Amino acid sequence: MSLVKSVLKVIILMAGLGSHAVNGEEWTPIQGESDREKVYYDSDSIEIGDGGLFVWTMTDFSAQQMGVLSRKNFVQVDCEHKRYQTLVQILYEGAFGSGTSYKTDIVSGVMAPASSNPVIASVMDNLCG
Repeated sequence: MSLVKSVLKVIILMAGLGSHAVNGEEWTPIQGESDREKVYYDSDSIEIGDGGLFVWTMTDFSAQQMGVLSRKNFVQVDCEHKRYQTLVQILYEGAFGSGTSYKTDIVSGVMAPASSNPVIASVMDNLCG
């Protein structure tokens, strides 16, 4: 796990170069963005624990999807086995995590392969090295 910590230190130091600050959060764009959505992770939220790496991600949609313009997820990432699980999901009526928010109950308690979720796969590419 020390390699992951070293990589994270470099990423966190460099994160300020292309990040967007909102409410004390440092949203850093990640690869894999499209015209339909832009994906970020909060470099200030990264925690490493016994369960792996924990981080907030945000997806900003270019058009409303069922009344939602953005979404934040708190995810647990297992870099070694390339798995993840979403622990918290919050939907927002406004762009970039603004407006009325709705916390969902999508927690499954099961680690899924990162390859099943392009957003998580991009986050892992950026954070796991």
